[in-house]
Amino acid sequence: MSSRVWIPIVFCFFSAIHVVYAGSLDSLRGQRVVVIRFESTGLSPAEAFQYLEIHPGDKFSVGAIRRSVKLLYHLGLFGQVRVTAKRNQNGVELVFNLVPKRRVLAVKFTGNQVVTTSELRRIFRFSRGEEFDRWKIESVISDMQALYQSRGYRRVQIVPKVEGPDEGDVTIRYYIQEGPPTRISKLWFKGQYVFSPRKLKEILNLEAGDVLDQEQMQEALKRLRDFYLKNEYLEAQIRIPKIDFELTALWEVVPIEIRAGRKVSIRFIGNKVISSKKLREEIKIDLEIELNIHTLRDIADRIERRYRNYGYARVQVVPSGSLGAFGKHKYIIFHIDEGPRLDRAPQITVGSERGLSYLPLPSSMLAPDG
Repeated sequence: MSSRVWIPIVFCFFSAIHVVYAGSLDSLRGQRVVVIRFESTGLSPAEAFQYLEIHPGDKFSVGAIRRSVKLLYHLGLFGQVRVTAKRNQNGVELVFNLVPKRRVLAVKFTGNQVVTTSELRRIFRFSRGEEFDRWKIESVISDMQALYQSRGYRRVQIVPKVEGPDEGDVTIRYYIQEGPPTRISKLWFKGQYVFSPRKLKEILNLEAGDVLDQEQMQEALKRLRDFYLKNEYLEAQIRIPKIDFELTALWEVVPIEIRAGRKVSIRFIGNKVISSKKLREEIKIDLEIELNIHTLRDIADRIERRYRNYGYARVQVVPSGSLGAFGKHKYIIFHIDEGPRLDRAPQITVGSERGLSYLPLPSSMLAPDG
């Protein structure tokens, strides 16, 4: 009478080999392996035998089976390698079940409206023809949920389904129920914001009832920062406390903390070749920058580089600052000594000759556009 002991030895790239016995291991100890068979497509028994470290006549060994499974798996032909053991009157019969890799034929989405299919595909880890991996199917759900949450849809539900035969190529389909969005119940301005809440809401282009979309919120904050820059509040600080997009509330108050600070006016003295407008575009002061001796020197260096591009090699820019009445207004002044324009660039000669010769500057460097 024969008995069968299943030994599901499955070697995967992502985990170690696990050996689980449905029968008694003790019943196989010391037994001789009398037959080895293969259930496979894509590899002949003669080829498969070359990768085994256990053969007919050998004593049964889990270690040898493990090593054989590794060698077969690393051929890259199979998604799983399973082994079963069957005990009969003469010894042990081993069956190696070589399961072909399952390929992903397509990835499809059903139920998505707010987020487009192309956006979902960009965050997806599967590509057509790639080996099927159930772990990847589950792990990508968290990325899709995070995308929906950032768009304001915190109650989204996503269910994956694998369509296809158990041991064949598959189509992966995600069923998406987007659910209701989280909306802004109130924009709450805090701190020293100088301008009226009505004006700030106009700049933000947001109001109560709008979906709390993270991308739209960042764009609105950029418009608000640009507005303060344009009105010479160069040291303004604008903050929104971190929003927990995992909360499932359908309405949320959005606090916006603003510290406008003093007005800071930028003035240029001595510039003739390049207009003040062009210089303001050049320095590109960012909001919330700390205007100290180091940052002002950095701005002055950028102005000097602009002049040197036009042949003013001896330009000098010196920054200075002063406070207005009662310290409510700050002036930053850049004193510019343009110096002469060089029509020729110096060329240093190397070798036995000494001295300097001059090369003509390109015409584009001699005609600044400001």
